[in-house]
Amino acid sequence: MSSLEGTAMRLQENRIERAERRVREAEANVERQKLKLARALERGDHQGHRSARIVMQSFKDAVQALKLRLREVRRRHAFPAGPLQG
Repeated sequence: MSSLEGTAMRLQENRIERAERRVREAEANVERQKLKLARALERGDHQGHRSARIVMQSFKDAVQALKLRLREVRRRHAFPAGPLQG
């Protein structure tokens, strides 16, 4: 393996690690939002509950998008494109 290939391999691994960290952070956001949702429900705050539910759904959507991105990064790492494939 050439030095350039080794560098490319490390960069790809760093991308995977960053993508995994982003997924974990997004999942933590969902969990925090679930707690806010439960607190709003306990207080009987219907508007707060509705708002928290909308925010939680956006966080869940973000988690799904990040998981798809992570899957793509892992696929590219497993099957790197050749010089003609871009």
